[in-house]
Amino acid sequence: MADEVTAEVLTLHQAANLLQVSEKTLWGQAIERKVPHFKIGKQYRFHRQELLDWARGQRPAKTS
Repeated sequence: MADEVTAEVLTLHQAANLLQVSEKTLWGQAIERKVPHFKIGKQYRFHRQELLDWARGQRPAKTS
């Protein structure tokens, strides 16, 4: 179960690779709350499926 959750939560680097954008671009979008994300301390994290849904335009960006 823990491996399943870990695979679904992406680091900034992993999320940028998934979307094929630079880390700087994705980081900027996260700061502006344009992309769904959450933070652990000062580090940005992304739920894989939420990010894919957002990229497909299926729902507006929502942050926690």
